[in-house]
Amino acid sequence: MHPAWLQTLFQKWHAARGSRLAPGKVAFRYDWIKLLDETGLLKAEDRQAAERDLKQFPQLQFQTHKYRKYLIEKVIIPLDSEPWLTTNFGHIPAAQLHQETLSAITELREQPHPLYPELWQHWCDLIQSTFQQEKNLHPLTWKEPDKVRQLMMLVYRFTSIPWTEATPIREASTALGLGSKDLESLQSRLESCLTSFYERPTSLESCGLLLTEPKVEVAGKLTLHYADGSSQPIHEMKGVYTLSLLPDLERAIRISTPAKRLLTVENSKTTLPALASKNQAADTLLIGCSFPNRAVLRLIELLPPDLPSHHFGDTDPAGFLILATLRQKTGRPFQPFLMTPQEAARPVPFTEYDRKIIQNLLAHPLLPDVRPALEYLVQRQDKGLYEQENLGPPDLQEWPFYSNYESASC
Repeated sequence: MHPAWLQTLFQKWHAARGSRLAPGKVAFRYDWIKLLDETGLLKAEDRQAAERDLKQFPQLQFQTHKYRKYLIEKVIIPLDSEPWLTTNFGHIPAAQLHQETLSAITELREQPHPLYPELWQHWCDLIQSTFQQEKNLHPLTWKEPDKVRQLMMLVYRFTSIPWTEATPIREASTALGLGSKDLESLQSRLESCLTSFYERPTSLESCGLLLTEPKVEVAGKLTLHYADGSSQPIHEMKGVYTLSLLPDLERAIRISTPAKRLLTVENSKTTLPALASKNQAADTLLIGCSFPNRAVLRLIELLPPDLPSHHFGDTDPAGFLILATLRQKTGRPFQPFLMTPQEAARPVPFTEYDRKIIQNLLAHPLLPDVRPALEYLVQRQDKGLYEQENLGPPDLQEWPFYSNYESASC
């Protein structure tokens, strides 16, 4: 059993140096009186006992007062005593954790991916290069080799399966060798990994999984009408709000809105709230749609059928895939909004995922109007300035929100 003050000293050392890869250059020093105070050793007899204990540890040193030599001022951990300290407290050195993590990545990289071999190797290289800089790639941290291995293997297994549309998440969880509810608890971390793997925002829904409680983000005025004649106006909501499939949308039989048009927006984190803040006339109903899940589709189904519909998405292949999916699943002629590909100063090459899906988009029967844009992308093999944020913030207080709308529309 270690003395309480030694445990506190280890904690102070660990906070200062325990996570560093580079070895220390000078001995670690800490104020002895402050250490005793922080340990809760306030009585004179407890402090005297701690001082006797300190002198029993040859691995530790101490510095006394310049004149009153009986007063200890500093406790010192020499550099050559750090291994003794870490061993006694079961601490694994950061350098060892770092090497274990890099070795795990190297090992995983050698596994051939059945669907996306290039993306898999590129992702492994990205993680490794990030960790070599002593940085983390959320949610992966180089100090946790076991968790890194587990999450990377989960991404490998998940991306190796061509999920059929509307696969229940709990069925997918068992197919991955997990408990039936495990994938739900891992959803946020897995989606973060998939986003860096595919190099674009990726949700489990966009991969074909059916979540237990799909939701939709909305900005604008609408009223839910029910079979019993009652209604629920949602007119006082400011900014972006959330509606759930159950019970909000499933109970409704129709939705009325004073809006003159519908605009679905792929980027719901930044672009959607930016547009909501500019929608002063409230004549545009805005819906977040990084992928048309059941809640999104149900809301659109309940809207007036003659409401003009537009989609504002990224101009990479995945962005046009969302447009195609909206048209196919809703039966509405969604018009592309500001979806003309733009050149970038530095090329943004297609990923393996982009190359796989764009050929299907070129042959898609519902995309003849955007085929020139798709052919342009194929010709260049370059996504260019494909993200919505590259247009800058909206500069108009009403539709179409951007003053360059006519010149930048698809």
